[in-house]
Amino acid sequence: RSVLPNITKSVKPLGQDFKCTIFDWRVLVKRSMKYKPSGHKLFHGVCPGWDNTARRKNSSYIYLHSSPRLYGLWLENAINDTVKNQNNPDERLVFVNAWNEWAEGAYLEPDAKNGYAYLQSTYNALQKSTIANSKPKILVISNNIPKPDRSSGELRFVSILPILSEFLELDFCVAPSHAEYNSSDELIPFIKK
Repeated sequence: RSVLPNITKSVKPLGQDFKCTIFDWRVLVKRSMKYKPSGHKLFHGVCPGWDNTARRKNSSYIYLHSSPRLYGLWLENAINDTVKNQNNPDERLVFVNAWNEWAEGAYLEPDAKNGYAYLQSTYNALQKSTIANSKPKILVISNNIPKPDRSSGELRFVSILPILSEFLELDFCVAPSHAEYNSSDELIPFIKK
């Protein structure tokens, strides 16, 4: 795959010490409309945005122009391509980065700017892409699961999974991220729970 277009020079710097690199996030959505055959097993990944300025300060990377609507389209395209090209249902995985990576600007968790729009877009994409007579399944992988810290976003998320499962007609599975997964086969025990 080619590199994202660098649009840093088209953005007005916030200060003279501005050294961030800025990419056009919309290109990722556009590419998802015409996925090319990979020739190997491929698991798509999507993200609602990216901006790691909080961690890297003036040497950060920023994906500009993200939106809940376009994120939903990207996710829907990734799901449809996965269903189309993965014959084994146990390998129909799409990765979303992330639930609450606030320091990287990659989060689905509700905020003051977009409210629940990213979660709604996730739900909409799952509903539009569902295979007939099957319930979409979401696998949650987190550092703090299955014993989330009491103050963590993961604890809030895990506590609402039963409600989401009931009202949204989705199945949720939980797996810890403290282990490295070398293949999708290692995730299957969590998916089949």
